[in-house]
Amino acid sequence: MPSSVSGQTANIAFHSSMRSNGCFHVHEPYIFDEKEIDVGNGYNVHDGIYVVPVSGTYVFTFTIAAPEDYYIHPEIVVNGAAKDSSISDSGDSSDIHPVTVLVVVRVKAGDHVFVRTEHSNTCTVMSDVTHGKSTFSGWLLF
Repeated sequence: MPSSVSGQTANIAFHSSMRSNGCFHVHEPYIFDEKEIDVGNGYNVHDGIYVVPVSGTYVFTFTIAAPEDYYIHPEIVVNGAAKDSSISDSGDSSDIHPVTVLVVVRVKAGDHVFVRTEHSNTCTVMSDVTHGKSTFSGWLLF
């Protein structure tokens, strides 16, 4: 049951993106350094970690793209445990193939949520206007 303020369910949401391409090693949290919305003040642009402000059921989603000729296997992590993942694989193509993952999870206030690479053959995460921004978002569902 989410917290309430004066009988109303708290509005909690964040959306962040990477300003430009970044290099992240295996199990290192991605840093989405452009915070566009952060109702609840849970996302940290310096370490890439979202600290859940209110217990409840949340929707978290991210979009990540590997550069041409590479793959990235990103995952969403809650308190050190992977919750879901996918693969962005541009293979031998000159195209960029982003991946989007969406997960619905129950979390408690103070839990840590972030996106990282589980494995890959590059450290580069693409994020630019031409190929699309890499993003990380979440919101309290109930």
